[in-house]
Amino acid sequence: MRHLGKILVEPFFALFWGILSASSLSGQTPAEVARYERLVAEYFDYYERGVNDSAELALRQALLLLPEHRANFLLRANLAELVVSRRDTLGAVSLLSEALAEQPDMEEIRSRRAELFEKSGKSNEALADLEALLAKRPDNEVYRYRRALVLLSERLWNGAAAELELIVKNNPQGYLPRVTLAAADFERGLELEAEKTLTGLRDAYPDLHIAARVLTGIYLRQGRRSAALETIRKVINEGRVVTAEDYLARAVVWLALDEEEEAAEDFATAKEKGASDELIERYRRSQETIWNTILIRS
Repeated sequence: MRHLGKILVEPFFALFWGILSASSLSGQTPAEVARYERLVAEYFDYYERGVNDSAELALRQALLLLPEHRANFLLRANLAELVVSRRDTLGAVSLLSEALAEQPDMEEIRSRRAELFEKSGKSNEALADLEALLAKRPDNEVYRYRRALVLLSERLWNGAAAELELIVKNNPQGYLPRVTLAAADFERGLELEAEKTLTGLRDAYPDLHIAARVLTGIYLRQGRRSAALETIRKVINEGRVVTAEDYLARAVVWLALDEEEEAAEDFATAKEKGASDELIERYRRSQETIWNTILIRS
């Protein structure tokens, strides 16, 4: 489970108890405060032991007991992750929104809400959260790259390229931003520039296969099937660490060549290497390598 516990439980454990000790009772009885503390302690214990149902119950009881407590934004943020673990993204977003209403400057919470918006296809909402984060931290490469990915998912090539160009300007050695910018350039009609960039990155970083997979996808889109097969075959034959994504990329080439048996073998190998059935089906259905490579992080 991808849990804000790693963001909130560990670094902000002391913050929570600091808020708790600094809070005045203001209508809360000592017995209520003590019960609240016990419930939060129970949550931490259940969370560490992986007992999610009991952890969620403890947090909900604490929130009901003292609904106006200053530390509740932390409880809501962690509760959101328990809700995500049972695939209730809308419920999680609602909880994170409540947490941000209480503590709007909490960067980690806004970033997590943006991530959930991204995954649920709510691009406008994700872009708004990322824009708010970048307004405070304009040099944050991670937020800017995530914003570029959202723009790419909406096929807004020029807007995405502008974000990526800024990243590359500030970090000329960044591998993934340069690969992604090349893919955006290809979509903008700058095919020769894109191929040159990707070929250079493939050769400069032979142990990193993302550039080669994107280049494979570009060759397929151009109808250069032999070049696509040669590119991804070299990765698989010579790569020190061959990933599920490499086999998925070659399977797409086999499909383009009407070689169903070879494609099935590569899809099976990809599954053995950890690719989910959902990811395999996406590659098989879309037969798209460029954006499956960049936009899907498995």
